Amino acid sequence: MSTKQHPTPEQWADITRRLDSLFDVIHLRCDGYLVSATLGRIKNRLEIMTYVNGEIKGKWWGIYDDESDMHPEARLFLRHSKRPIMKPKELKIWEKIHGKRECKKRGYYGHKLFVMPTWLSARSLVANLKRRCTVIEILTPEQYKQAIAALTDVGAQPPGRSDAPSAKPTQQARP
Repeated sequence: MSTKQHPTPEQWADITRRLDSLFDVIHLRCDGYLVSATLGRIKNRLEIMTYVNGEIKGKWWGIYDDESDMHPEARLFLRHSKRPIMKPKELKIWEKIHGKRECKKRGYYGHKLFVMPTWLSARSLVANLKRRCTVIEILTPEQYKQAIAALTDVGAQPPGRSDAPSAKPTQQARP
């Protein structure tokens, strides 16, 4: 049984307070990943953007059937929203056409997971980190910059990334 190493309740309260103010960034090391979050404006709303190892990749977020299809970064740090495949109004129309048994066979009653890099509140982000991560460390901006620089060194790979090249490719001379 692994024990969790998390910040104190006072530190969590400070993180929540900082995420509720504009232009303040928090930096964390969660299970070996470098996570930073900041409150920013997305269209006409304020949302918390989450960066993992200094980046947000488009392949992390989207629509999934279940959590087993997700990238580890998406599973741990991005917001999941479970929604039905069809709206109830549409479902009633299809039930009249096909019947409930056929709708069930076709999977109209199923759900999809929508994964997004934004959080609507600091409390939901903090609750997610507490639930999914075992080791969480608060970093200063200087520590975060050093850790990001160490990741970009040749041969350094963050945990769970097998798609990153192990070394810079060598340039071959042209004949």
